[in-house]
Amino acid sequence: MAILKTERPTFNTFWLESIHRHASIGLSKDNEIVIPNRTVHPSLLMQEDLTENPARLPNDCVAAFYGKKSVVMRAPPVSQTPR
Repeated sequence: MAILKTERPTFNTFWLESIHRHASIGLSKDNEIVIPNRTVHPSLLMQEDLTENPARLPNDCVAAFYGKKSVVMRAPPVSQTPR
């Protein structure tokens, strides 16, 4: 329950970003899709996300689902990458 209470404020943002991601991939005429990073990562709703590697799970499965050649996540800016 503690995690649910802590993460609940992020659920709406996660939902909106998911809808945007679905529309961006599904409606794009491009065959190679680059999507923005998520701004929230609630552990109750997700364990991992897309990466920069189109051949890695879950990227390849997402691309296959949408009938795209590749789907990757945009790399975070250098200032936001862990050292």
